[in-house]
Amino acid sequence: HEHRAWISPAVVLGAALVPGVLVLAHQASMTLVFERWYAAALVAVTLWLAYVIVRMRERKTGRFRWTQVWVALLLLIFGAVLVKLARRQPGDLIARTRNFYGVLSVWDKYRGNPLSHQYEEMNGRITHGLQLRVPPIDQTATSYYDIQSGVGKILLHHPRREAAPAESMRIGAIGLGVGTVAVYARAGDVVRFYEINPAVIDFSRRYFSYVSRCKGALTIVPGDARLSLERELRAGGTQAFDVFIVDAFSGDAIPAHLLTSEAFSLYLQHLRPVGGVLAIHISNRAVDLEPVVAAQAEHFGLSAVLVHTQARPPSVLESDLILLSYQSSLLELPESSAASVRPLKSAEHSRRWTDQYSNLVSVLK
Repeated sequence: HEHRAWISPAVVLGAALVPGVLVLAHQASMTLVFERWYAAALVAVTLWLAYVIVRMRERKTGRFRWTQVWVALLLLIFGAVLVKLARRQPGDLIARTRNFYGVLSVWDKYRGNPLSHQYEEMNGRITHGLQLRVPPIDQTATSYYDIQSGVGKILLHHPRREAAPAESMRIGAIGLGVGTVAVYARAGDVVRFYEINPAVIDFSRRYFSYVSRCKGALTIVPGDARLSLERELRAGGTQAFDVFIVDAFSGDAIPAHLLTSEAFSLYLQHLRPVGGVLAIHISNRAVDLEPVVAAQAEHFGLSAVLVHTQARPPSVLESDLILLSYQSSLLELPESSAASVRPLKSAEHSRRWTDQYSNLVSVLK
């Protein structure tokens, strides 16, 4: 059975790769000493397998066998399953709950590294936000909202921020996540979140500190954001936000009613007529919402730019965010090596979404 001599070292090599896969996927960790011994062991097993293959060729006994094919396939399947499992479980599970809006989880990641240690909130496989754990960097803006992102740029460079002395701001957001936007608030600012998922509200207070340590006056409005905004408009008028962020589109289920002309009209009524900026977070694996937002921008006569931010692991995620305003000068933001700013693509061939019409199939990637 010399033609099967390669099977043993191949199986050993496959098993030896398991710890490395788990470490790369942040499912496990190794000390520096163990990493060196592990690397040496991998080299030894690899050389052993190479030696066996060479000897087989020299003796010309390596005849084709279906057994070899089946073992190779099993190793590939086993490896794929491990990688998928590791990606679905990026660290130690801290909390998990299920409700009408899906499964919400909090994971503890990179515990052995003070500069990377973080809690990450996920809805299914979609990251809702994360926070570094070690002070003082625990109050650093992360995920889709770091200082290079579209939201970071507009909140840091808004005219009210750059005035001398700086003026207070009113910041609104549909979608709480872990409350990252709150880190940009200063004393005297007003921050107002609209969040439909009660579990997200609970987790933002229990496992993350952006909300509790916000320097401004922070309010969380539970329930459907559009209904809440309509109710507020009827009851007391506009919220007069300087920046209003709509972040409800990163998941697999897109709330189309938040992208219609009627919804945009509502957002614009809650912005300051001068200096107001609407920010739409469109990062999504499955759909391209740029033409949808571009059609609304053309309809309402808004200037618009797309800010693309590159991922900078482990705490900054890739993001695409569209900024819209009646004043084009507000959108003249600085570019950097980590972010680029460009005008929106034309919406010439895109039909504008309304409460009577929307088409998710047309925007599938």
